[in-house]
Amino acid sequence: MTNSNDPFGQSPLDGDRIPEGFDTPGDRSASGASYQPYPQFEGEPGYQPFTYTEPDEEMVQSNGQVTPVGAIGFGFSRFFKNFLPWIGWMLITFAVSFAVSVAIRTPTGQLIGGSISGILSVVFACILLTGAVKSVDRVKLPFGEFPKDVAWLQIIVVSIISGLIGTFISVGIFFLLPTTRGFLNKLITLDWDSLDGYAPDDPAAASKVFELLGQLPWGGFGLSIIVVVIIGVLLAPLLEYWTYYAADHRAGIGGSISGGFNDGLKNYANVLGFEIVAGLITLVIGAVSFGILLPLVQGPVMIGRALVYRQMSKGNIPATVVQ
Repeated sequence: MTNSNDPFGQSPLDGDRIPEGFDTPGDRSASGASYQPYPQFEGEPGYQPFTYTEPDEEMVQSNGQVTPVGAIGFGFSRFFKNFLPWIGWMLITFAVSFAVSVAIRTPTGQLIGGSISGILSVVFACILLTGAVKSVDRVKLPFGEFPKDVAWLQIIVVSIISGLIGTFISVGIFFLLPTTRGFLNKLITLDWDSLDGYAPDDPAAASKVFELLGQLPWGGFGLSIIVVVIIGVLLAPLLEYWTYYAADHRAGIGGSISGGFNDGLKNYANVLGFEIVAGLITLVIGAVSFGILLPLVQGPVMIGRALVYRQMSKGNIPATVVQ
């Protein structure tokens, strides 16, 4: 079968090599069916998803199934096939933040520098997120394509809302845990007055402080931290992907939130599987390399999440992705 949308005649999905359950764009056109790769969400009507495809990159509509391990593999494959632009933007992000922190050293300057560094981090995060979404459509994404057509307002607002909701839930659960309350109660009842007889620079004062802190139930406090981390992982499928809907120009703020939550809920188990696998890979590589190689994981995980978003939202994905 000849693909009518492949002017180069190089489609790898001709004939019986088309994955089961998929139709090529040419087949859909021939059948006269109306093809809507992106369901409509409430939001700003002017938004269209990115369609930066190469002649040999056949795109098909996802069947809605998320493949956790396949998405991780896809992320690493796309990242290293387009390594230089990705690592270039990551190095720029680090260099700019470092330069700002070094340039302003006074106490007042540190506050200003921290604010500037935070703003720049948000800017570069939006650029990398947009690059991750575009990387689903293109094997080779040029360096200059990363900052183009960034949905700044939508990404930032949606990110703030999801962050606030996640923080509110996690912190609320943390302080409701009996282990946390027991730790705080013990902390309040410690005999801090016993430090009154020591000078601030007296080495014995430090020993006394450590003696007091040693009476706290640190095991229970650590258990509370572990519970909060687990809660964060469990919330990720429902909150983490809102920004990808916004970055892909899929919908406005409201549509990104509702679409991300609903699709994440419908595909909760598989999306959670992806988050667990991605977290374990990040943890292991970070621990083995003492954090040095974490940038080589951040990019692939972002691209993998972008594919998961496209899969669960029945958006366009490369036909080579097995579902």
